[in-house]
Amino acid sequence: MLILLACTQPSVSLGSDGTLVLPGEEYVHETGLEDVIGPELGTNGEAVFDTSVLHEVRLEISSYAWSQLTYDPRDYAQVDWIDEDGEPFEIAIRLKGNTQFRAIGDKPSIIVDFNRYGERHWDGLSSVYLHNLTYDPSNLHEHLAYHYFREGAEVPASRSSFAQLWINDEDYGIYLVLEKQNGLFNERNFGESGGGTWEAGSFNHPCDLNDAGCDCWETDQEGDDAALHAFCAAATSDGAVMEVTADHVDWDQFLRQITAEMAIAHYDNYGWNTNNYRVHQVPSTGRFHWTPWSTDLAFGWYPWSGYPHCGEYGTVPSDHDYGYLAARCWADADCKERIYEGLLDHADRLEEADLVSVLETRLELIDELSESDGRSWYSNAKRQEELQCMRDWIEARPGWLREWVDAVR
Repeated sequence: MLILLACTQPSVSLGSDGTLVLPGEEYVHETGLEDVIGPELGTNGEAVFDTSVLHEVRLEISSYAWSQLTYDPRDYAQVDWIDEDGEPFEIAIRLKGNTQFRAIGDKPSIIVDFNRYGERHWDGLSSVYLHNLTYDPSNLHEHLAYHYFREGAEVPASRSSFAQLWINDEDYGIYLVLEKQNGLFNERNFGESGGGTWEAGSFNHPCDLNDAGCDCWETDQEGDDAALHAFCAAATSDGAVMEVTADHVDWDQFLRQITAEMAIAHYDNYGWNTNNYRVHQVPSTGRFHWTPWSTDLAFGWYPWSGYPHCGEYGTVPSDHDYGYLAARCWADADCKERIYEGLLDHADRLEEADLVSVLETRLELIDELSESDGRSWYSNAKRQEELQCMRDWIEARPGWLREWVDAVR
């Protein structure tokens, strides 16, 4: 089957080297449509996140909805998802993003809600994100990072795939289809659909456990706020950090998560930037787990002028010490040793994951679409440059990590 889906943006420009300059900166699924969209749930997203296919997503947006999305882009507007027979299904969308926010007429990132106007879904998914990949010349940072978190590091992380987006029959280019962290995500990753989820993102960062009152968090899924506050109180109390927070945080998972961020140099994270991460409380244990988010700035890539770019930024693990819990871990001899052990473990995991082979396989799928994307900010020369840098950097990273740990331990 052929799947068809249906701000004021900051002033930006490209530097002579093809990098971004910001002012002040800082499935084709072989069944009928009724199997994918309908009153009964599907297969929980396996078709959507089949990485061997490139989805085609079409939206039809009326002039009224277009005006809504122009002047109030973060509120949902009713639009149409068009099926393979040209029939519309009512869904809701709104725009998303902070520094990557783009207007509806540009290349917007979009939240899709399938059942706001009726019980519909896409292969069991009630909502998905469509990310515009604006800051990534390779179009692969975010996807490969999530892939490593899930398949290599074995930490909870969203699934993703690729799509070509059309809006009112205009080609909007390549997009990443990303899984929402909700009950389905929680069931798959934690064995329980419930539990609270809180986010620290670009609108409220830095947000951390030592925030006064522990009230800076954005609630993604309602949970036990008192438990979060108790966690914050424990984290800021005296004593060895792993001991005083033992009842609140799964330290095995936390350390595997933050060392995975260090290993792939995803610096826009908890340890480096206290940004783009979520904490989720598993009801049966009461403990909190970290999950990554918005991973486009991985593999040492920094898109803004004036800083190192490909493979050079956020690469030193000890620099990931800004997040309060991470900082306390680095300052504790036992906890620091566990970071070193985690980094060595990730060196092995990176080799086993063979991300360069994953890159080449995904590139076969998206290369033509990436090359023809007229809404991309990057030239194809810049894209090829970044892809080669990623190949070289990923190949060298395990050895570099081992050498670094040996030198500083």
